[in-house]
Amino acid sequence: MWTTSLPPGVLTSFLFAVLDLYAGRGILWEIRRVSYKPSRGITKAVYAEFVDAIKGILEPLLEGRLSAITATALTYAVFTLIRAASSLVIDREKVARLESLVGMWEERRKKAIEARDLKMYERVMKEKARVERARRELEKERIKGTVVSIIAWLVIFKVLLDSVGAERPVALFPLPTGYVKLPFYAWFMVNSFWANALIARVWSVAKWIGRKG
Repeated sequence: MWTTSLPPGVLTSFLFAVLDLYAGRGILWEIRRVSYKPSRGITKAVYAEFVDAIKGILEPLLEGRLSAITATALTYAVFTLIRAASSLVIDREKVARLESLVGMWEERRKKAIEARDLKMYERVMKEKARVERARRELEKERIKGTVVSIIAWLVIFKVLLDSVGAERPVALFPLPTGYVKLPFYAWFMVNSFWANALIARVWSVAKWIGRKG
């Protein structure tokens, strides 16, 4: 049987090389860990300064009778910013083109079914693969907008809560038992029920006017 053996010096050198490699990795990881701490500290400091700046602006506006108006304005401003962020990643022209293509195909298919025209129906169904691709593209665009909207909402709402304070009373709300002071987060939620729909409507009208202009 054929056998071979490594000289003791070669084996020792190999073991020391492996140990040195792991030690090197440990050193590199320690360097990364230590260098990461100051960057996190800087980020927190910048965020704290940013929040303090917003707090300084909003503080006078959240006192007395102005508090409810300011809180309401902030709610609408948040949904406007979210809508703007979503629009930045969505190709509106592409969405409009795809929606038109799918809508026209659905209309032709409906007419063929109502007229019971088999030849017309077969011609329409030949385009089904193209329409399905258009639907998938349309869904991708909508998902992009949804993801960006969620991220923007979480970020903006976090900054707003840190700046205003979630439990800060901002408005009187009528109940059968009398008036109660609603904190900021509750007033935000109450207004959000119609703020999003209203902002979406205004946004659509503004886009329509822009296209006409």
